[in-house]
Amino acid sequence: MLGIESDDTPVIHLLKGVVVTQRLDTLAGEIEGLSIQFATFRRKNTCAVDAVVHTADGTVIHQERWPAGDLVDNAYRWLELAGPIPVVEGGIWLSLKSDDATPENNVAIWRAASGRSDVLLRRRLGAVMVKSRLQGQSLPGFYLSLNFQSSTSLLSYRRAAEENRPGSEKVALYLDETGGDSMEWAVSCCQQAQIPYAVVRGSESLAKVSPRIVLLSAALPTESARKVAAQSRALNVPVAILARESDGTASPNKDHWPSFADYLLAGEERALGLFRHSALIDESSFGAAIERAIESYRARRTPRMSIVTILHAKAEQIGPVLESYFRQSYKGELEIVFVDDASRSDESSLIEAGFKEMSSRYDTNGRISFKILRNEKNLGNCVSRNRGIAEATGDIVIVIDADCMLNRDFLQAHADAHSYLDGDVVIGPLNIESEDAAPLPFLFDLENNPRRALDLSDLQDPVNLESFLNCITRNFSIKKSAIIEPLFDPLFSYSMDPNSGFGWEDVEMGYRLYKRGIRPKFTNDAFTVHISHASSVPESEKVARSLKNFWRLYEKHPELGFVARRWSLSTFAKLKTFGAACGASVAGNEDVDKLNDYFSRISRTASSKPVKRRLRVLTYRWHVPHQYELYKLGHEFYLATGLGSPLCEMWEFGQRPFPPNAKFIKADKIREEEFDLALLHFDENVLSYENTNGEIGPEWGAAFRWFAENLSLPKIAVCHGTPQFHGQYTPGYSGDDLMTVIEPARARLVDYVKDMEVVCNSHQAQKEWGFHRSRVIWHGFDPAEFPPSTYERGILSPLGPLVTSRPHYRGYYLYQQVFNQDFPEQFSPSKLAVPEPDVDYSGNVYAFAKYKNYVDQLRKYSVYFNPTLRSPMPRARAEPMMCGVVTVNANNHDVDLFIKNGVNGFYSSDADELREHLLYLMRNPEAVKKMGAESRRTAMDVFNHDRYLAEWTELLNSVT
Repeated sequence: MLGIESDDTPVIHLLKGVVVTQRLDTLAGEIEGLSIQFATFRRKNTCAVDAVVHTADGTVIHQERWPAGDLVDNAYRWLELAGPIPVVEGGIWLSLKSDDATPENNVAIWRAASGRSDVLLRRRLGAVMVKSRLQGQSLPGFYLSLNFQSSTSLLSYRRAAEENRPGSEKVALYLDETGGDSMEWAVSCCQQAQIPYAVVRGSESLAKVSPRIVLLSAALPTESARKVAAQSRALNVPVAILARESDGTASPNKDHWPSFADYLLAGEERALGLFRHSALIDESSFGAAIERAIESYRARRTPRMSIVTILHAKAEQIGPVLESYFRQSYKGELEIVFVDDASRSDESSLIEAGFKEMSSRYDTNGRISFKILRNEKNLGNCVSRNRGIAEATGDIVIVIDADCMLNRDFLQAHADAHSYLDGDVVIGPLNIESEDAAPLPFLFDLENNPRRALDLSDLQDPVNLESFLNCITRNFSIKKSAIIEPLFDPLFSYSMDPNSGFGWEDVEMGYRLYKRGIRPKFTNDAFTVHISHASSVPESEKVARSLKNFWRLYEKHPELGFVARRWSLSTFAKLKTFGAACGASVAGNEDVDKLNDYFSRISRTASSKPVKRRLRVLTYRWHVPHQYELYKLGHEFYLATGLGSPLCEMWEFGQRPFPPNAKFIKADKIREEEFDLALLHFDENVLSYENTNGEIGPEWGAAFRWFAENLSLPKIAVCHGTPQFHGQYTPGYSGDDLMTVIEPARARLVDYVKDMEVVCNSHQAQKEWGFHRSRVIWHGFDPAEFPPSTYERGILSPLGPLVTSRPHYRGYYLYQQVFNQDFPEQFSPSKLAVPEPDVDYSGNVYAFAKYKNYVDQLRKYSVYFNPTLRSPMPRARAEPMMCGVVTVNANNHDVDLFIKNGVNGFYSSDADELREHLLYLMRNPEAVKKMGAESRRTAMDVFNHDRYLAEWTELLNSVT
């Protein structure tokens, strides 16, 4: 009846009498799109499928019925939601049923590899609640293959509140065939120490055990561990890895542990460094180690928080700000460190009086404390902040200006974001001005309309929310353990001394964190409101001081102009404009002259004409990393679905985040008059799939062909490939025509797009194709997303199904020649293994984390070997360069236009030469670092996304 043959069954059949239900894996925000992946078994089923979106109490939000004959095998079917669905307490649920299905006439839902909420099988659609959960038969480890888009402008790390569950005293020991010895040892330890325990096997449910903690063997495969951890997260209990003897150091899964585990219990001291939270364990200390793991988890979920803020000319703002501290929803301890920087008014007394008043009005049970540090003389904001941070005792330190109010969930949102093991800094919306409104009522209004907070926020970099440029002390927190040097440079301190500069100390601080590889997490759940007030310094004086510190920024960090070139040039121009507007002459200003000279040396590729207007662009999903960068143009992009290409039906969150200015649109909802132009993506196979040795079918180019043949809009086409050639999809092919272009296929495609402007990724590709109208736009990347390499690993080179399925295209045989039996084993190349993000993450929260994980793995390497022969300007070649990884390349697709042999990398067509280059680098680590620095500088100039966006803006302006 259930339609599930075993745990390995890849699908769940929808059969009569059973309702399949699952909670959607998101705790906050809005759900803007939802689709389900069906299996129809390529038969014409005549049953009907009902899909119902509802709350936990059964309130129906949306429902649809589909004839099974309309569903496409292995494809996602999107629900036609009337609008965004807000996530409410108890969550949003999806239920599916098919009342007239039979074993011979039914469809099935594909299973996903992982998830947070188990599938429930129920007898009827109406909800029955049991302890805040729907009643039904739970299938642990079973998750539906869903693709849902939560509000992409909202990034939330909110976690469900911990529950006090009676009887949760047991230690759950997860047992399978891979970790038997460790778990049997743990059973023995529990018995000796008389610790209540339960052995959980296979797909058994943790909910029945109701444990205090779950122990997993270090040898447990990552996929299995994540499934168990997803259950554990739903119960709000910690997961500990048990690594006895060499289990930990030898485990191939250790890079993945932070995505599901909370603690490491290690049998060897050398394994402790594998995990941030860990302890040694043996028979005698087993019970104590378990308690430490549980306490560590609780402390991480509810850390002690410290607010550090500076008192100087803030007397009028103290009242509302202090009240915003006391009305926090956070239940943990809060310490407020005030540094009185020789304030002119008696602001310290105001704090003491205000704290006494607030303590009488708000019942905090002594959770909130404060201290006041007094500077004997005015030392400035940077020195004062550093002093306050040094005195702070919290696990998390929030550095914030004393005229900024916190929204009610500010501390909780920061604590939740920090509670995961993938970040040390959290930021959010800021620079929201109260203007003429009463401060607290204005704050309350935004709390009731949280989406408006992001709209009003004025970030330094609104394109890249998680840029170090947005590390501003109006919404910034950092783990105390991550502070290894004074956070703020006293050189940038703003004080009463007329020779001091003004501003940019936050950017300088954020940039140093970025160079260490620390990148912030952005949460929409925490925002601040700046209480608007007149400046204590004349605007003309402020401009001069700001220019002084702006020059200091680049004098101290000369490479910053490349890393943040788009922002640097724009900000410099705004400073000069603002100076002129307030009567501050910049002519003859020494700092302006220095900045002009500096930017003249780095800005040769950054100029662009302004965008005429915000365009509405009709397109479809194709190459996700390419589109992620392209959509930074800021126009509105609508991605058509329902055109017959399964690839185009959903965004791939595992590759890049879904941009907030992109939306999916069903083909039958398209009205041409509502759009300005069409953007078509294609490769060499869209018209000639028959030349792909059965690897690609006719559906591959369906969306491209529909756009080309049915739309009269102005069109731009982006070519992601090179002309088809003999042997391209045939491993081992050795015919006389190997690697020669299939001319009829090339000519056919060139003629097909003859009326379109085609963008090629390389000059070589442009020449090979010979399109009637074309231009070359090289890839662009944001350097702020690529911190410098650590050079801790050796050679990285691609090897996998994408390479072996097209060996001539990807250079597989060249790879084999280079890494032949004579290549030293100690220098053998590695394949890139990107850890999954935390099991709680979904949507764009998942996507941002996965992209960071990708870059963080990439930048661990010293050398990237690129054997690709036919890919037009492979992104995998440019991305390592952005980090400073030295690339050794096959000589193709414009590599000679930006690589200088022996200076910033190597290229050659000869396998022996390529091998010698690789060995030279591996035997000379100092040469790697020197060439890596040149490689990074080249990439940040040549492949900087400001150049890329400028060239695309020029093209769009010419078409529209």
